[in-house]
Amino acid sequence: MNRCANVSLEEVWAIVRGDGSGILWSVPSKEVARRLSGHPWVRTVSVRKSFPDRLVVRIEERTPVAMVNLDVLHYLDEEGRPFKRLTAYDPKNLAIVTGFSREELLRKDPVTVRDLRKTLDLLRGVEAGALRQNVSEIHFDAQDGYTVVTRDAGLQLKVGTMDVKEAIRRIEAAMPRISGMTRSSGIADLKTEGRVFMRPGE
Repeated sequence: MNRCANVSLEEVWAIVRGDGSGILWSVPSKEVARRLSGHPWVRTVSVRKSFPDRLVVRIEERTPVAMVNLDVLHYLDEEGRPFKRLTAYDPKNLAIVTGFSREELLRKDPVTVRDLRKTLDLLRGVEAGALRQNVSEIHFDAQDGYTVVTRDAGLQLKVGTMDVKEAIRRIEAAMPRISGMTRSSGIADLKTEGRVFMRPGE
């Protein structure tokens, strides 16, 4: 096994050995893979035995794309799955996604999962463009839609319930205009095509 960023060789060895009973070679590869798949950072894993005495383990790690508050902060992967409870030692430099209930996420409510994936699509889109490294929060509300909050000025960009691609397009078009305004903090309402309505923060 080559080194992973978040799964150590020591952890793999401890998980593979399990309770330590029996001879490791007698444990089926599928069982070893099942044990390893329980690690929060493991996205996919394959295990095969290579005679005479080698165990070949291949792990693909999850990539955190945002954080979500489920009573405590968790990392979200690319597919919108909460997978790792953050500790005091985990980096917290990702945008936080808000507006989703712990119960709905944990029971994988289909509407909630769909809305969360769209929210992450919006986050990816704006971080790839005008708001690179400058999103602190993205909030979703079923009635009011999306609000993107910038990291530097705490500017709230309200794009409503429009399609994600259109929301990205409007933010891209609005940011150069907003940065030229004397007041570039507070709330920027982008729900009207071609217009930016600025007002003080709530």
